[in-house]
Amino acid sequence: MAKWVKVVLVLSLVLNLGLVVGFGFYRSYVRNQSFKLAALTTESDAQFKQYVLSELESGDPARIESLKQRLHKIVEQGPKIVEVWREAAAGK
Repeated sequence: MAKWVKVVLVLSLVLNLGLVVGFGFYRSYVRNQSFKLAALTTESDAQFKQYVLSELESGDPARIESLKQRLHKIVEQGPKIVEVWREAAAGK
């Protein structure tokens, strides 16, 4: 076998090995970031629920009414925010 053929085969093997290792690191990084995002989302959700509970337990009608108004706004904005995230995921 010619020397240049061996060089091409070795170079191809090294590049393929690098591609496989790089893909493994990328996959690990994406997985790690996904879990971090899930943890942050869960933490934020728990903090919000704690806030809602503290407002409801206060017994103050003004604070409870204010909370109701904020919750209505959050519910109204929900579908809009979901659409923004879907567009971002689609690359629009």
